Amino acid sequence: MNEMAAVYFVCYGNTCRSPMATDIFRQLLRRRRKEGVAVDCFGTTPYYPDNPEVKALRERAVSKVMGNLDGIVRHVPKGVPEVKIRSSDLLVLLAPEYLQSLNDQISGMDRPPRIIVWDIPDPFTHPVETYVECAEVLKKQIERNFNLLVGDSG
Repeated sequence: MNEMAAVYFVCYGNTCRSPMATDIFRQLLRRRRKEGVAVDCFGTTPYYPDNPEVKALRERAVSKVMGNLDGIVRHVPKGVPEVKIRSSDLLVLLAPEYLQSLNDQISGMDRPPRIIVWDIPDPFTHPVETYVECAEVLKKQIERNFNLLVGDSG
């Protein structure tokens, strides 16, 4: 059997939305005892190095919304070159305005992966309350689309 398909959350800088979505999804997978789903994230224009203030805000927001953290403390921003995207993967783009950039970056693939587009407001440069709101929106969107994300039809 081939390697398992992955779900990648994709945003602009890979510092706010996509790492929060990844952590939330990992926790929901564990709570629902769903195994065999690889999850990661990247940015179309990753912000290097990670911003310590943003790191603290995203961790605080996810902890408030989920009650825990799962891997987000070790997150390091990355882009397309640092991940191994395959045609079997699912890319969840968290802002429609980055679709062209994403498509340009994966255009060399023989069979590009599926991309779904959500419209999640970016909390970057905003106070912690905005990060918490973003984490709440991400959790609701992930819960609403859980079966799609894990590849279940039912």
